[in-house]
Amino acid sequence: MAPSEPQRRPVRGLCSPLTVQFASSSPPDTMKAIFALLVAAVATSSALAACSKTQIVAWKQSCDRLSTDQQKCDSRTCHRALHWLTDPEIRDCYVSLGLGPASDLNKYITLDEFCHASDVHALELEFAALVNGTSD
Repeated sequence: MAPSEPQRRPVRGLCSPLTVQFASSSPPDTMKAIFALLVAAVATSSALAACSKTQIVAWKQSCDRLSTDQQKCDSRTCHRALHWLTDPEIRDCYVSLGLGPASDLNKYITLDEFCHASDVHALELEFAALVNGTSD
């Protein structure tokens, strides 16, 4: 018995029809392929949604409006913004939108490192207090 030809099924995309080749016609393989396409679409749309001049400016402002580094670390909004502003894809987006060079965002990397170092330091102090309290 000759091996069957892979099935080809058209899948409508946003811009143009796309033909997806399925190596097998079994439902699990088809579902895996569809799932992979959905995951890729979601990842792409998330990255595109984040690449917004308005959003990047808002993230920067959420930290820049606070006067001290510790206030910036303590602010949930700024702390979340730091995770975006230090992301390599967002830095590339910043440049591609003409907002300036990626080095403009270096201060947010430094701030993020400071915030995480202070988190680690606080945990170390808490651990030391716990150890000292139980060893008496």
